[in-house]
Amino acid sequence: MISSDTSHHTLEGVTPLPPEAIARYRQQGALPSISLGQALHEAALRFASNVALVTPDTRLSYRELDDISDRVAALLLNMGLKSGDRVMFQIGNVASIFYLLYGCFKSGVVPVCTLAAHRHSEIGCLANMAAAKAHFIQADLPKFDALAFALEMRDKVPSLEHILAVRMTGEHEQGGVVCLESSLERIDARSARQTMEALDIGPDDVVAFQLSGGTTGIPKIIPRFHAEYIHNSECYGYCARYTPDSVGYWPLPAIHNAAMIQFNLPIHLTGGTVVVQMSHKTEDFLGMIEREKVTHSGAALPLIVRAIESGAIDNFDLSSVIDFVSLGEGELVSKGLQLPSNHIFGMAEGLCMRTRMEDPDEVRSGMIGRPISPFDEVRIADPETGEELPVGETGEFWARGPYTTRGYYKAEEHNSEKFSVDGFYKSGDLMRAHQIGGEVYYSFEGRLTDNIDRGMEKISAEELERAIIEHENVREVFCVGMPDREYGEKVCAYIIPVNRAQGPSLPLLGSFLHSRGVAKFKWPERIELVETFPSTKVGKTSKALLVKDVTNKLVEEGQLDASYLTR
Repeated sequence: MISSDTSHHTLEGVTPLPPEAIARYRQQGALPSISLGQALHEAALRFASNVALVTPDTRLSYRELDDISDRVAALLLNMGLKSGDRVMFQIGNVASIFYLLYGCFKSGVVPVCTLAAHRHSEIGCLANMAAAKAHFIQADLPKFDALAFALEMRDKVPSLEHILAVRMTGEHEQGGVVCLESSLERIDARSARQTMEALDIGPDDVVAFQLSGGTTGIPKIIPRFHAEYIHNSECYGYCARYTPDSVGYWPLPAIHNAAMIQFNLPIHLTGGTVVVQMSHKTEDFLGMIEREKVTHSGAALPLIVRAIESGAIDNFDLSSVIDFVSLGEGELVSKGLQLPSNHIFGMAEGLCMRTRMEDPDEVRSGMIGRPISPFDEVRIADPETGEELPVGETGEFWARGPYTTRGYYKAEEHNSEKFSVDGFYKSGDLMRAHQIGGEVYYSFEGRLTDNIDRGMEKISAEELERAIIEHENVREVFCVGMPDREYGEKVCAYIIPVNRAQGPSLPLLGSFLHSRGVAKFKWPERIELVETFPSTKVGKTSKALLVKDVTNKLVEEGQLDASYLTR
């Protein structure tokens, strides 16, 4: 039996919850005394014959998924990895990502939750920062040679010793690369389970390194812990009303914190079915909902808009859906998709909110709801003084609780700015509290931070600016989020060129950023060449005026409705 010892085995550079907070939360029932891997195994024993995972080419029961992830965990240990070692991920929404993630949870190996779309800039920096020992890749990623990239990263990052590939054919095999599928054939499920039972993984050990939105460059690393991830997932599952009959489908990366704690983990702890696929095509998304009779789903704005405007929804039966979540697009979902809609708000740093079916219409139509855990604490603070503001006033959203981080990994200076002396995380988001019917609900009012939100992918304007300024014909640059009816925001780069006649074009700038290893989803999708930047009365460049300028131009060009001018 895995030890239920509640001692905390802290990794260097990790800020855990204070011991007194852990003891208090555990006494109150917020933090269980088992690891996440053990919780998933116990769920598999209870729901052994239920369907756990569905992909276009896979259908697995809980017993089968549990056996495979046991064997994966044993494989990781056989490779020489051990509890606390960090590993990079570049795997899409295929069944193998669940095998590896759950194998990590069971073995104590810590996944660094990087994306298949990440490139040199992110993978190299984060692998060095985390001192990652291994790189897990999907060999058949479309339009990208992940294996060649992993071999290159292994040469450049001193700590990287192992490459493990999934979906790798014989023609792609190379020396020193472990093929997951062929390696698992040599591992017995029963002996793998015995190995798991002998491990000592504590509930307060690190379970994963999630990534921040990256407001100051490369994303910050957020340590998440076994017990708090269980609590986070169970609270969300309770609010979403998951049951063993639930079928959940979230069409964004399965390794995202949002996917893990709002769909995959809470469903797998409840006995329901998780559905995933690589394709983001509208017809495939709607077809999967119809075919698998999905009960709980959601999407980012681009997919919602495409589903409505294409008319494709008329060709599919979506009547099985009882809860469709989105980030502030509730009215669009309820009217355009004609589905029961709820709003969600979450951050990789921890605290989650959502609306519930029983909430008043005014909440479900225009607010993000309320926290999912009774132990979550929210403070709406004056951004300058930190003083708590009364209900009804807009301020910065601060959060504290059993599953909200107390510090980024190896970031002492940044932590001193982002956390209050009493442990509240300062999110940089602007919110307002509303007292309605005896409950306090929250509405999202904007951001203090310099992030651009492109279809739920956070892009650091500062990171992009630092990369673009290295271009030989860029003297100064500011990147802003220009409004987009499909993605919410896209990146517009305002550039003062060295030579106006030779200002970089979008294709040339894209090629330049590609050469610098910047992931493609972060590249600007519009360039404005200017001689000066607009400034405030005190002489500071105003990004708000840049956003206003590009919004006006998009309206004049007919790419946006005039209503965007008043938002």
